[in-house]
Amino acid sequence: MEASSQKTAPSHPSLKEGKKKTEWKDIPVIIIYIAVLIIGLILMWLLERWSKRAKIIFTGVVLMIYVISVPIGWILVTQIREKFEQLEKKEFEIETKMREIGMAAEIIYDEEGSYRNVNCDHPYLASLCSYLTEKTGARPILYSFLDKYCGYIKLAGGKYFCLEGKEGRSKARYTTFYPGEPGYCDGITFICP
Repeated sequence: MEASSQKTAPSHPSLKEGKKKTEWKDIPVIIIYIAVLIIGLILMWLLERWSKRAKIIFTGVVLMIYVISVPIGWILVTQIREKFEQLEKKEFEIETKMREIGMAAEIIYDEEGSYRNVNCDHPYLASLCSYLTEKTGARPILYSFLDKYCGYIKLAGGKYFCLEGKEGRSKARYTTFYPGEPGYCDGITFICP
């Protein structure tokens, strides 16, 4: 079958929008950082047991540490924040595609009267499975029977995103428990932990 004649599952417009970028409130942190520095230095200068020379040396060292640590800290925080945002975006994209698999499974159920053909070879699911395989390095696991199906994919950090459907109703959720354990989504039973 040609690629142009393959059916693709319709996707819900709200799933394409993505999450809004998290705003970090850096200004209060910087103000507290500076206030602690100023208060600490004032208290040190008020203590009479320190010599003036020791106070000047200590003040110079503290100011140098702050002047050096602020830009380095800012760079590190920015890099860490970017990594978390990238991970969050990737997980959201994976969740969105898995939810699209759930919607496609319900379309298959409506059209065919069963979930029997819910697998990555179905024309509605082939492109979704390919996308997920490319993004995660692993093909999503899908099991189906006449009146039920389940599927899951592993995410970063040991989490899983799991889908289950029964008689025309699908559910999806994150879990840290391995969904492929006996009694869950193992091809004999079709439920998410």
